[in-house]
Amino acid sequence: MVRKYGLAADNVIDARIIDVHGRVLDRKAMREDLFWAISGGGGGSFGIITSWKVKWQEVADKLDEDLFIRVTIQLATAVGRRNLFKNYFKAKPDYAKEPIPETILEGLWEWLLKEDSPNIAFTPYGGMMSKISENQTPFPHRKGTLFMIRYLTIWDDPSENVAKHLDWIRKVYEYMTPYVQL
Repeated sequence: MVRKYGLAADNVIDARIIDVHGRVLDRKAMREDLFWAISGGGGGSFGIITSWKVKWQEVADKLDEDLFIRVTIQLATAVGRRNLFKNYFKAKPDYAKEPIPETILEGLWEWLLKEDSPNIAFTPYGGMMSKISENQTPFPHRKGTLFMIRYLTIWDDPSENVAKHLDWIRKVYEYMTPYVQL
């Protein structure tokens, strides 16, 4: 849906943040410069975002049944409890402005076979995302970007050879570098 409506960051209409002074601020109280910064600019460095209000679409139930759309809601914290992931991961993104040659994609498949729990996701860009200027929200990969590639490796055991997983993701990233934008 990002091609039609843009990113969630493009559709944030309000937020609540606890600032460094402990104040709870909404969009009006935090002012537009801070609101712009938290709407995609790494909100954790400006305070604690406690809620987002995002303009919702009204088409998901009317789309072709062969199209899959997922909304994930996850509890980040709960009063008096710790919510921790039970696995470890490393992820890196790339952004392609040109189609990737088929032979390179075949080579990417070979890289997948070298890792225990690899995951590579291709997310198409374009559409509305290309129409929004790069200075409207702090997300630079817009006009001309065909798709984002996310490389991911996951492991469960903290005593496992972490260097092996990090080495894999670095090598995949290096392999793809000539075919993506830096």
